[in-house]
Amino acid sequence: MTLLSALPSARPPFLTLAPMCVLLGTAIAIYQGAELDWFHFILASLGAVLAAVCVNTLNEYQDYHSGLDLITEQTPFSGGSGLLKNHQHLENQVLKLFQISLVSLFVIGIYFVWRFGLPMLVIGLLGLAVIITNTNTLNRHPWLCLVAPGLGFALLMVLGSVVVQGVALNGAAVAIALIPFFTINNLLLVNQLPDLKADKRAGRDHFAIHYSVTAMLWCFTISACLSLAVLCYAVLRDFLPIQAFWVVPLLLLNFVALPKLIQLRESIALHPTSMAVNVVAANLLPLCLAIVLFIS
Repeated sequence: MTLLSALPSARPPFLTLAPMCVLLGTAIAIYQGAELDWFHFILASLGAVLAAVCVNTLNEYQDYHSGLDLITEQTPFSGGSGLLKNHQHLENQVLKLFQISLVSLFVIGIYFVWRFGLPMLVIGLLGLAVIITNTNTLNRHPWLCLVAPGLGFALLMVLGSVVVQGVALNGAAVAIALIPFFTINNLLLVNQLPDLKADKRAGRDHFAIHYSVTAMLWCFTISACLSLAVLCYAVLRDFLPIQAFWVVPLLLLNFVALPKLIQLRESIALHPTSMAVNVVAANLLPLCLAIVLFIS
């Protein structure tokens, strides 16, 4: 058995968001006057993908050991890959894939800390904390669980990619990163709904469990509105060009999904299109913002 047999646990179709966030951070840096450093862009993209692989493989391994996988029904967008549920003999390969990915990510992080100092050290340590605590710790704290996806992808990856292009962290970059922050958090909120009963039995305490599905739907709606509000703020402050309003239709996809979310609640998996539009919004938003910045 090789590591390739464990690859499904990394959930390859869902790794695209990481390089999209790196692309956005790189576009911000170039828009603010940096010259593109291809080596750092490629290395940051690799590191972002490795971070996502670490989260997915560790989640797969820990959910298998906790027994959560055995009581979770898979959907195209939630419930893990199901690899260990159906192939228990690949347990060591999944763990090994996680370990190799983590060590490789650590090496990349050391290089960036050496080159860019304290900002990358802080970003790297926060990222490592999110990876290690994601499954067994963050999922037991509703507010930490709520912001963890946006923190990991939209803030740490985007802002880290700004820094490795030689640009100091600044308010404009943070404001732009906050636009996908809320959309990515919403992606997890929706994907948690089909697993609600299983997660509760396994001792998890994320937002919908702790406060109710109704509260989660309000949180989803407020987050969607905040993403739009931050976009408007960034344009009005000239952090983004006026062309950034082209991404508004993507942000409205959250509202397109809302009626079915209200109607079906925990049974949202019965309408996979409503789950899919949130995946599309989360993945295309950083890409489209990056394109707007590049052409401006």
